[in-house]
Parts: sequence; structure tokens; C-alpha cells
Amino acid sequence: MKPRTSSTRDSRSNDESEVCSLYQKLLECWNTRKADEFAALCATDGNLVGFDGSPLNGRAEIESTLRQIFADHPTAAYVGKSEACAF
Repeated sequence: MKPRTSSTRDSRSNDESEVCSLYQKLLECWNTRKADEFAALCATDGNLVGFDGSPLNGRAEIESTLRQIFADHPTAAYVGKSEACAF
């Protein structure tokens, strides 16, 4: 087995940091009910699965659906807990 080099650790650390940052931003956008900002964090052709299992395909559909959810329903706030991310 090859020992992990410093550059591999740094790269993994940077990747983990980016993922944690993205996750935090998604939670913030959800909690502040900003559909446009939430969707902007997704890839143009990204996919999201709703809590009920419904698929949302593409940034435009993600934004449109979240905008409707936020307008029509009270939504609970989410908090993140992760061993990799310190929130």
C-alpha cells in the first residue's frame, strides 16, 4: 500500500472543504427560502430528488419547483451535522 503524500492529503482536504462549503450554502439558501440562489449552486443539467422521491431535472426545474414550494408551503429549517464538516 502506498503511503499518502502531502499533496494527496491537501487535495482531499481541499475537496472536502469545497463540498462542506457547498453543503452549507445549500442549507442557507433553503433556510432563507431563496430558490434562485439554491438552484444556482446546482449544475445546469443537475438532478435533485425531492423529499417525496420526485425527480427535479436541470437548474431551471429545480428553481421553479423550489420557488413554488417556498410560495405554497411553510418549510422547516435544516441544520447540517457531519464529521467532515465543522458547521
